Amino acid sequence: MSNEGIQQVQGTRVSVELDWDAPEPGVLVHAVQTTVRCDDAGRYLDAWQHAASYGARYALEVVNTLPCVVHVLEVAADPRHINATVVAAATAQAVWSALECKPDRDIEEHVERVVAASAQCPPDVLCPFRLR
Repeated sequence: MSNEGIQQVQGTRVSVELDWDAPEPGVLVHAVQTTVRCDDAGRYLDAWQHAASYGARYALEVVNTLPCVVHVLEVAADPRHINATVVAAATAQAVWSALECKPDRDIEEHVERVVAASAQCPPDVLCPFRLR
């Protein structure tokens, strides 16, 4: 059984699908791309792939979800305006949307604060969301 969710955060588009029939839990990132041409795209794409995986795992952890595989089907963003932290937040929100659940408000607010604090970071920087 699968479920889909698409979320946009600051111009970042993320599409995910959940696979509840997978033999083991995990996160698979299938496609990451910039929405504009960029000389350093390779560096950003590697960081964004890691960020998408981090965001998906974080989303599952904070809502204590039963094991599943998250397929991150697409991450598309403009490196001139976002960074890996935004990609991770957008992926977490896409997973929560696909699960049709939301984390506690304090977790959402914490993620929003981390994203806001990362505004001046380069596109390949991921700031962790850990509350504790």
